[in-house]
Amino acid sequence: MSINFSGMGGSGLPANIVDQLMQAERIPIKNMEIGKGKRESKLSLVKDFETKVKGIVTSLGDIGDRNGFKDLKLNTSNEKVLTGSPTPGETPTGEWNIEVAQLAKKAAAITNGFPDMDKTKAGVGYIRFLTKEGDEKEIYISENGSTLQKMAETINRSGMGVKASIVNDRDDLESPYRLIISGSEMGSENNLGFPNLYFLDGEHDLYFDQNKEAENGTIIVDGFPIGIADNKIENFIPGVTLDIGHSAPGDPVTISVTENYEAIEAKLDGFVNSVNAILSFIQQQNNLNKDSDTSRTLGGDSLLSNVQRKLTQIIQGRVIGTGSKIKRMHELGVEFNRNGTLDFKKEKFNNLLKSNPQDVLDFVVGDGFKVGFFAKIKSEMKSFTDPGFGSISSRKKSMERQVRDIDKSIERREKRLVTKEQMLRDKFGKLEESLAKIKNQGAAFGGANFGG
Repeated sequence: MSINFSGMGGSGLPANIVDQLMQAERIPIKNMEIGKGKRESKLSLVKDFETKVKGIVTSLGDIGDRNGFKDLKLNTSNEKVLTGSPTPGETPTGEWNIEVAQLAKKAAAITNGFPDMDKTKAGVGYIRFLTKEGDEKEIYISENGSTLQKMAETINRSGMGVKASIVNDRDDLESPYRLIISGSEMGSENNLGFPNLYFLDGEHDLYFDQNKEAENGTIIVDGFPIGIADNKIENFIPGVTLDIGHSAPGDPVTISVTENYEAIEAKLDGFVNSVNAILSFIQQQNNLNKDSDTSRTLGGDSLLSNVQRKLTQIIQGRVIGTGSKIKRMHELGVEFNRNGTLDFKKEKFNNLLKSNPQDVLDFVVGDGFKVGFFAKIKSEMKSFTDPGFGSISSRKKSMERQVRDIDKSIERREKRLVTKEQMLRDKFGKLEESLAKIKNQGAAFGGANFGG
């Protein structure tokens, strides 16, 4: 008589029995990971939605006050002579005629020519000059630093209120390179006591060939000459700094400041686009069919419908208290189309803006704080994204907390499974030893010879 044990191992137990049991134990963890993936998908959509709603608030933060929505442009009859840019809220509209008779100049001096700028040395010495305050300054030049290029570098690093540059004078073919040293500021008040050069043992003599004093510039306004200390005209037109390119004696430049209708249109267009980004997102999420997985999307979510309803109410509703004859956005050419998004009829808006800019400003901006279309919609959108009590922010925080809780649960289960796996391996290891002994004993018993 023999006893037979069948199996994959010598004990009759499957060799991977613990692995099979642990796979079964990990099924709840896999289910939690699937649930976590769904929540993360929704969380990503909530964050995206929050960004789009905040986009409205951000865009209105730049244009939501009385100066931000307006825009001005500066027109010049000669951009080579005069340019500049106005500041909305500070610059009045109007027209001015300015003749630039003479540019303001810096004090400057130019040396004789050198055959090169980086080989020939002027020797050892120093450059001495008087500042506008009358103080004597001295810049030491070593022999190794006495090429034109090295001298320019030393002067520019000195911090003594002078700058150096090298020019290539094509009128002198043998020694075309010259060093120009100039003051850092324009105008007669910033003149320098130019200067003296003291150099010894050089390969080439160095001296100043010409020098010019600092001078005020002159502009002529309505026939009156006015001195300027810089080639920038500040506060002649409030809120504008005019940059002078070059002089044009006898040729007045016409400067005008006007409303920049194109820029104002672009600002409202940017707002419309930010609203449409939200409405399109909501439509995409609500576009459900039999294959839609609502566990991973926001389709039908009250969060979306609340924002959509509020946007619709504000855009279609009356705005009161502004003092404007305009009461609704459709009067500005902003209205809903059949697709549920906004159209912006720019021609209608621009015609109204040009004919009645004050009413447009009063309706859209109001007082820039509590009254006006922008103030109203900005306040409502902020209520959704407020970090403390906004519904979108609260939903985001809740979902982030759920994801963290799932991660913690998975981590706890994984730790328990590590312990359990070790326990099972120990138990089955002992069981396998026991079964192997029984099997061996059975084999010995079956092979024994019993006589009678």
